[in-house]
Amino acid sequence: MRTILTFLTLYLLFSPAVYAQEQPPAKVTVEKIVKEVVAENRSYIGLLTYDRKSQVSSDVSGLVKNVLVAEGNLIKAGDPMVRLDTEILDQEIALKKSRIEQIDLRIKLAEKNYKRLETLLSRKGTSEKNYDDAVYDFQDAQADKKSSELELEKLLIQKRKSVITAPFDGIVLAKNVETGDWVQQGKLLASVGSTSDLIVKVPVEETILQFVNTGAEVPVRINAFNKELTGTISQVIPTADIRTKNI
Repeated sequence: MRTILTFLTLYLLFSPAVYAQEQPPAKVTVEKIVKEVVAENRSYIGLLTYDRKSQVSSDVSGLVKNVLVAEGNLIKAGDPMVRLDTEILDQEIALKKSRIEQIDLRIKLAEKNYKRLETLLSRKGTSEKNYDDAVYDFQDAQADKKSSELELEKLLIQKRKSVITAPFDGIVLAKNVETGDWVQQGKLLASVGSTSDLIVKVPVEETILQFVNTGAEVPVRINAFNKELTGTISQVIPTADIRTKNI
């Protein structure tokens, strides 16, 4: 009896009918095979550089008093970079201001004089020549003050330009002067690259230019900082390297 039960149990476990009920046949979907060209991703090594650079120079001549930046410093627009000595210039400004104060006294005296002669002339108490001379002295003093004020403004501009400032936010790429140097007008003091205008120049073979689209986004990896960014293809420079023929 036990042998018969064992046989029936094995028969039920391995019976094809029972197995078919537990695992139905898999469904198969058929698709048409299509031959296509699949885009291939390739990596290229580029050079990170600054699209906007400024060769900072001096508008005025003078002795360098302080150099306030060093190569590699990050700076903001308007930050002082170099200060020139203005000791003599300060004295000229003080003298010019004193000169204007003296002219103001001349103007007050000349105005008082010509108004007095104007009254006398109306009463025939003086000649027209004396009156005309008094008016001329008053007008001459006014013109002298105007000229001195313009000269003072020029000196103040010169002093303001004795502090050379950063033209925009960026990084100091090179420093060309030291404290104690004498600089002439137009002297190159430093080079600054704009940190807001970074570009990557990537040389590629001309055969892939047909796949390069301006405005397309591409992944960019900066190995020095282990940083990944997304860049945009801005333009293709239509000049090939003479040796490599890359674009």
